[in-house]
Amino acid sequence: MDRLKKTNLLFLEDNEEFAKNTTELLSMHFKKVYHVSSIKYAYAAINDYKIDFIIADIKLQAIPLHIEAYESKPLSYEKFNNIIKTISIVSHDMIQVNVGGIGYKLAS
Repeated sequence: MDRLKKTNLLFLEDNEEFAKNTTELLSMHFKKVYHVSSIKYAYAAINDYKIDFIIADIKLQAIPLHIEAYESKPLSYEKFNNIIKTISIVSHDMIQVNVGGIGYKLAS
């Protein structure tokens, strides 16, 4: 999981309380976590920053990427940690995780 410390994550979530807590948790694993609350801001972040991974609330997911896996909230810490471990070992150009549903895309 050390590899994640070199990567940036875009976290798309409109529930501010959930986003605040989850962003803190994600920040322990990623170099930088950019939180946005709408598709509009997600597109701006993708254009403005080097984004390696995306975690998106499935209700907000409108970014045209293919989802290959999906997890529903609430997630246990163990389940969340397993997702992070999976992301850390996958070869990627862009990985999208939708947790929300929260689903996740492992795109190579």
